[in-house]
Amino acid sequence: MISPKWVSLFRDIQDEHKSSIGLSILRFIALLASYIYRLYLYIYKIVFSLGFITFAEMRVPVISIGNLTLGGTGKTSSVEYFADYISRKLHLRVCIITRGYGAPNIDAYSDIVQVVESDGQGINKDWRDVGDEPYLLAAKLVRVPVVVSRDKIAACNYAIERLGAQVIILDDGFQSCYIKKTLEVVMISAEKPFGNKHLFPRGILREPIDGLERAQIVLILDNSGKQNIPLLREFLEQHFIFSYVSQARYKPLSISGLNVSLEADITMLRDAKVMAVCGLGSPHSFYQTLQDAGIALVKTLSYPDHYPYNEDDMQIINSAARLARAEFIITTEKDALKMPVLKGPYVPILVLHTAFEIDEPKNLYDILKKILQSPPDPHSSEQKAGLGIPQEELF
Repeated sequence: MISPKWVSLFRDIQDEHKSSIGLSILRFIALLASYIYRLYLYIYKIVFSLGFITFAEMRVPVISIGNLTLGGTGKTSSVEYFADYISRKLHLRVCIITRGYGAPNIDAYSDIVQVVESDGQGINKDWRDVGDEPYLLAAKLVRVPVVVSRDKIAACNYAIERLGAQVIILDDGFQSCYIKKTLEVVMISAEKPFGNKHLFPRGILREPIDGLERAQIVLILDNSGKQNIPLLREFLEQHFIFSYVSQARYKPLSISGLNVSLEADITMLRDAKVMAVCGLGSPHSFYQTLQDAGIALVKTLSYPDHYPYNEDDMQIINSAARLARAEFIITTEKDALKMPVLKGPYVPILVLHTAFEIDEPKNLYDILKKILQSPPDPHSSEQKAGLGIPQEELF
């Protein structure tokens, strides 16, 4: 697990408002490293175009949901949204393929394939074995298998051959160019769509912005950064052709207690002093969601994404809340899953429950029906606007 200090340093490098001699040196080093990374991507593109790396083509439709940047853009919630619609409304057997980041019990270099699934009564795995996000996906999607493996091709084949998958959803699959996709969905955060436009590690881009030409669907997460949306939409319309562009967001629904017995509407907190805690790729989006719901935050505390809290962390969090005179601590479902509950007179910790909503979903549903109920010929070469990108245009 990455140390909070390293995460804080990386964010300082991206924050152009902060300046010091040390940061200037680090930014120069990071810029050189980003050029090396760009060269690697260029060489990979050439090797791929020459056919030295071939596609793994599945015999069922593959929907990839990913992004261009590091950090939170709503990928996991979007995966849940797509899987729920396809399984409940289209009555197809869906399997989700994911890497399983942040699982303490997974060897980072192991290609083992694990399946986490809920039967409505319980879940067959512990989050430490599969990761926090796969576990939550399984918890919310009854009888939708979540296949966890570093080897996505092996995971896809396992899902098809052993689990009877009729549709594959690749979580964080946009950069998995070695798997042929039926549909590419890209999530973009309105807060920092492309960061400072530099590749990692000088910026947050995982690949150049023109990689968006591979996508057919773009969803803009607008919980924060709404003021950027007009210019972002104008940029996308001028430079790319997509089948569907829409906005999406987390909608607060309710709160429940982690260390207290409580089930209530989020409006209960509107007159309270609240401290927010989270370990997310984009913590500001969580804080903005709370503020938009009318909650006054007296303090925020951010940890690295997938952070595995321990008892010492909980003591620090509780002390910070008391120092800020907070009446409640609020966190996400993902964080609450990993927080040990301590005995004693601690500040009440509440868990925010949200729904993921997409504007004008009917157009999206029509696209899904078209590609899943009448799958295209995998050997055809449809035009990009028609939901299929010729594979020679991958880069």
